[in-house]
Amino acid sequence: MTGPKVTTRGTMQRLTALCGVMDVERALAEAPPLVPMIDALDACAAAWSAQRLARNRGECLGDGTLDSRGRPMRICF
Repeated sequence: MTGPKVTTRGTMQRLTALCGVMDVERALAEAPPLVPMIDALDACAAAWSAQRLARNRGECLGDGTLDSRGRPMRICF
């Protein structure tokens, strides 16, 4: 994504990416009232990531570095 998520361009980039992997229109239509668009899109991305990880099809990025609590510094999707 090149556009900030709070901009029209950034929102459209996120919508386009998510439409390729889920029924994002349905998810947005069924969102609770008053949920901001950027939060709903974040939730869709998190749900997509969780589904991939649950099916052992996810990917993780990180170099194995641990934080001060001993947790791996990585992002998985």
